[in-house]
Amino acid sequence: MAERAAFRPFATVVLLLALLSSASRPLVGGEIGIAAASTSGAPSAAVIIDNGLPDGRMGMATRPQVGANQEIEAADDFVIGAANQITSGSFFILLPAGQQITSIQDVIVEIYRVFPKDSTNPPSGHVPTRVNSPSDVDFDARSASAHSLTFTFTLINANFSVANSVVNGIHPIPGQTTGGEGSVTGQEVRIDFTLTTSFSLPADQYFFVPQVQLASGVAPLWLSAAGPGPAPDLQAWIRNQALDPDWLRVGTDIVGGATPPKFNAAFSLQGNLSTNLLGDADNNGIVDVRDYGVWRANFGAMGCANPADFDGSCLVDIRDYGVAPELRAHRSRAATAQPSVARRRRAALVEGSQELRQAAVERVGLLDHRVMAGAVQQRELSARNRLRQVLHELGRGHRILRAAHHERRHTHFPQAIHDVERVVRLEVRVDRLRRGLAAVRAQPGTPPGGG
Repeated sequence: MAERAAFRPFATVVLLLALLSSASRPLVGGEIGIAAASTSGAPSAAVIIDNGLPDGRMGMATRPQVGANQEIEAADDFVIGAANQITSGSFFILLPAGQQITSIQDVIVEIYRVFPKDSTNPPSGHVPTRVNSPSDVDFDARSASAHSLTFTFTLINANFSVANSVVNGIHPIPGQTTGGEGSVTGQEVRIDFTLTTSFSLPADQYFFVPQVQLASGVAPLWLSAAGPGPAPDLQAWIRNQALDPDWLRVGTDIVGGATPPKFNAAFSLQGNLSTNLLGDADNNGIVDVRDYGVWRANFGAMGCANPADFDGSCLVDIRDYGVAPELRAHRSRAATAQPSVARRRRAALVEGSQELRQAAVERVGLLDHRVMAGAVQQRELSARNRLRQVLHELGRGHRILRAAHHERRHTHFPQAIHDVERVVRLEVRVDRLRRGLAAVRAQPGTPPGGG
């Protein structure tokens, strides 16, 4: 649901030039104009999914929010059994009568995962079910207005009709079943797109959601295709801005009936099997200097499908560089080709990291010193307290001897001997405690001036 600015692509100019150049001769299949129907666009990558050609049963509105016109999204699913890089694709739309192919201003393609991923669970309860629906929010997105895809358009049939349509009749329960809004006639157009940055998708089930912006704000209709087939193929879903984050099934919920129809949508996707090689950002099967360049160019970017997000944290940062050891071997080669400003910035980052590490080491050392000093101080304090107690006892013994001498109380010889021996023992203990205190003070880590 990101904001998308209006954008008139170069393809409009190409179309006008093609029409002018063909004014004096018939249009030939494959040019912009009346062309042979095909789901294969300009891209030549391997086909990931191809739902086939439009079958004329249903047209589902699709457009981004522009001004007062609320956003409408239609979705159809596909499954990939191994990690893939989606690089291009195509889909078929119907331009209602009065809308011109030259009025196409923007093309957006989004990838959603299956509920409850990327969603609030339990859901709101505003729709009959969210089982097998698209998630609340998209997993990844590209658009021409954001310069993340390029597109061309081809007029397939100037007079094409669908038996039923869903444009405005998208409501929460209990008013979700409207039967559809009837037949629509217009121009059948194929949109071929190429992604400047591929969708990097792990093995899973996804929904493809295309949107087309017309200058008039009118919603074009994404055309249905035969199906859905056996499980896990799912039917098409749709929502508008008022229903967001919930979705409705086009056939089961909106058209309804005793035997509700089910619809697929006409689209195809092309791409390449992912190598799953850690650090292979450009997915060419090897980790080399170009992958380092992709990581460097995306540094700081947020998003859960970035090819340089090797650790899956949805943020391209130094940790991605750390988890891809093969990448580090190519760093020096990449540095020689970088502008001096970039080199200085990277050097500053490395230097700053080293300074932080050194500061951390010094901090730990200081803490260790303080802990050691604290332990020594505690031992010294204990020794000083014991010495103080013995000195107090020794002083008391000397006072007793002096008093006995002056008063000549030691007429009882054994008692006099006992008093003298007690004083001698205390003096020996004092000497031992003083030597012990001196040894404690001599230990490393004793703060200056202690004592």
